[in-house]
Amino acid sequence: MRTDNLPAADVKKRNSGIELLRIIAMFSIVVLHIVGIGGINNAYPLHSAGYAAALLLRSVTFCSVNCYALISGYVGCTGRKNAAKHVKSILNILVQTLFWSFLIALIFFACGKTGIKGLAKSLFPLMMHQYWYSCAYIGLLLLSPLLNFLLQKLSVRMLRFIEITVITISVYLTVFFFGDPFGLSSGYSTLWLILLYLLGGCIRLDEGFFRLLKSRAAIKCAVCWGVIWLGTYAAQLITAMFFSTPRYDVAFLRYVSLPNLLVACVLLAAFSSADFSMPRWSEKAARCTFGVYLIHIHPLVITFLLDNRFAFFAKTPFFVMFFGVICIAAAIYAVCTLIEYARQLLFGIIKADRAITKTSETICSLTGKYMRFFEKWM
Repeated sequence: MRTDNLPAADVKKRNSGIELLRIIAMFSIVVLHIVGIGGINNAYPLHSAGYAAALLLRSVTFCSVNCYALISGYVGCTGRKNAAKHVKSILNILVQTLFWSFLIALIFFACGKTGIKGLAKSLFPLMMHQYWYSCAYIGLLLLSPLLNFLLQKLSVRMLRFIEITVITISVYLTVFFFGDPFGLSSGYSTLWLILLYLLGGCIRLDEGFFRLLKSRAAIKCAVCWGVIWLGTYAAQLITAMFFSTPRYDVAFLRYVSLPNLLVACVLLAAFSSADFSMPRWSEKAARCTFGVYLIHIHPLVITFLLDNRFAFFAKTPFFVMFFGVICIAAAIYAVCTLIEYARQLLFGIIKADRAITKTSETICSLTGKYMRFFEKWM
């Protein structure tokens, strides 16, 4: 059983490979959104080299969200947070989500791009489903103590049962991609993040599984990305001959598909074992990754700044599009990182962390009193 020599809290701070994977994964998410939401993928003719290049970018970056949930399981599975710290981690996500949801809406309101209704909706980002990942991730955090307890108590044999179960579900959903018998919503759900969390914990705790994933990682990643790219493109080309629009092209371009799951697992195993030193600025950048997500995927940012804004690349050679997307994604990532870092500095000045800590302690105290009262009547 792999336990490494560091507790989970230290892994977050000191595992340079994990921190680098966080940065790369978030950068990949920005690339994915530029190509998809930005309109590049749909702007090219199906049989063009530009379309193939855009699809390649999507194929390589689609595993990024899976990487995030796997990292959470890998880092958190050996942790033992007290109740107050656990509640604080949930409150941090809630506060950060609410802050960016309202502030960005307020800016667009001041610019006349949204009304009072849009501003009011921004006060309830989770209820209004503005950020699907925030909703799903908070659901995962609520259950993470139970998941950690389960992972720490299981034998290697039972860990491998979890591994086989998750992979089998993924195989089924890849082959029979037209249904959702497990209620995973193609990966846009808390349940899928829970499965990934468990699998991330298995990667850390099961030495044999870890070695299997890490061995020849580059070749495995290349094969998985090739299957996603070529399989999706082939399905689109074939079905385009019989239908007005390509169909059956979602077998691989989904979070729950087997190639996307496997490549994320391989990347986690490879990066977590990397041993190198990172500059201080990169460690700070890694702590800003969730803020990058919240800023660039805000509904109003999508509507006015992203939606079909990059379709013009279809008029350029495919290699110009390819490098243009990388440069634009880098610029968006850098700007969002700086903005998020400014928020962190502001929260430090106004001592928001202290307020969140006191709130979490109060919640735990009230919950404890309620549980003791409830136990008297059991």
